[in-house]
Amino acid sequence: MGQSSRWLRGRGVLGAPVFVTLLAALPLLLTAARPAYGQLAKVETPEARLVYVPDEAFLIPHAARTFLNSLAFQKRLFDFTSPATTA
Repeated sequence: MGQSSRWLRGRGVLGAPVFVTLLAALPLLLTAARPAYGQLAKVETPEARLVYVPDEAFLIPHAARTFLNSLAFQKRLFDFTSPATTA
């Protein structure tokens, strides 16, 4: 019954059962995960709040300017008043 029978009986790292090995590794896996909110950034103006992925930061000035120009046009043409900051 050599080495192959040990794996058939479900032995993992250092001879411990696979379940115990996974249970011991669980805290390490949970603390290694980064929160998702750290992957986003935001820009706020009095009229708008823009949330974006930092990899595309070069688009933010254009997107914010386009949105604010459109909002100003709608205020002028339709007499639109925004009840709050647009998100």
